[in-house]
Amino acid sequence: MSREHKISQDGKVVHLDPRGATSPQPTGPVTDGELGTTLCRELLAARSVGQSAQLLVFRISNFELLVDTFGQDFGSTAEAALLAQLRGLLRRREPVQRIQPGEFGIVGRGIRSEPALKAMTDRMIEGGTGHYEIDGVPCRLKLEIGAAACPADSDEPEELLHFARFALRELGDGPDSCRSFSRDDLARRKAMFRMEAEMEKALEERRFVLQYQPQFSVSSGAVTGMEALVRLQRSDGSRIAPNEFIPLAEDNGFIIRLGYWIIGEACQQLARWRRAGLAVPRISLNVSPRQLQDPDLVTVTEAAVADAGLLMSDLEFEITERCMLEESQRVNDTLASLRHAGVRLAIDDFGTGYSSFAYLAWQPLDMVKLDRSFLARVGTDHRTDAVVQGMVAMAQELGLGLVAEGVENEQQAEFLRRIGCDVAQGFALAHPQDPEAITQLLIAAACA
Repeated sequence: MSREHKISQDGKVVHLDPRGATSPQPTGPVTDGELGTTLCRELLAARSVGQSAQLLVFRISNFELLVDTFGQDFGSTAEAALLAQLRGLLRRREPVQRIQPGEFGIVGRGIRSEPALKAMTDRMIEGGTGHYEIDGVPCRLKLEIGAAACPADSDEPEELLHFARFALRELGDGPDSCRSFSRDDLARRKAMFRMEAEMEKALEERRFVLQYQPQFSVSSGAVTGMEALVRLQRSDGSRIAPNEFIPLAEDNGFIIRLGYWIIGEACQQLARWRRAGLAVPRISLNVSPRQLQDPDLVTVTEAAVADAGLLMSDLEFEITERCMLEESQRVNDTLASLRHAGVRLAIDDFGTGYSSFAYLAWQPLDMVKLDRSFLARVGTDHRTDAVVQGMVAMAQELGLGLVAEGVENEQQAEFLRRIGCDVAQGFALAHPQDPEAITQLLIAAACA
């Protein structure tokens, strides 16, 4: 239940209950400290008698924004209001101590189970979160909690503080208001930081490499293009799969710098094949929503194309449905500029997520890439067969090309030929390979 609170003229916090009655709650002293003597004493006391305990670190989620907006005095008053409300809900043997601005700690002794922990944190969140009137300003305070267990997670107070804070920060922008410490979460976060450093180092040491997967005409078997796929090579020569670093690169913005390198390298490789007399009509590159927000993308692409002696029409950018859904003006402007410059645009993994046929009509697209999940079921589900056949017909009616991804066997290839699909791509036709192997494939195709 949402609660309302206000600060009275004498500085006391007044809780407004559903009946309108008011009852002052003393704020009590607030003590600064890294963990605080009170909390340390509680944890050490529990440890000395072999009693389980939970260190709960909680904060006002928007505290820094409140302070930046209304000032430090306002923040201090908000802290006092929250603490007074919580002290009215907690037992006397659960003292609350301030750790740092906007952050507090409490030790729950004797909590042995998740339901017991949840009951306590739910009580705190329900009681502390709500609408307050502070210094005459109405605002909403939201309580968030991170928990670490003693002795299950650690029996050292400072380490428990570290773990509880980590759990608190792992809440992020999600809907939850409480999170318990997890060593798996900690290991994942450490791996993320290591991967961030690895990506930076790999770019400096030129350890990113591109592999290429050919796309073939279903009717003639001729190569119609190449999709460039980035790989990260460790110093020992082993390679890291894209799904282990691409999402992180998109989240932290590294994808912008990596994307510049991919565009430049792919253009140079296409130019090398053409100088060798090998026919590769175009290169397809995956472009993330973050890249389409980059105001320099068009300029960088034009420079890479010019440096390689190519045309913008030699490139095809594959974009996701997420780009279509965002409908950002900057993204729309970038797509329009790319298309005007000659870059072909393809919608990737079509048929999954929030697919909308509408944007096939009003976005400047040239190609639709049918998600591999459809081909996995053709020949075994007549409804899937009908959907794929309908999508091929629709793309043709709209003047769009269609690439069927994930061709794994001859049965799927034959189905695509029968329904008149334009282009196919998949392991049954060719795996992603290094440029040298693709060169040999192109030479063999030319000699056939």
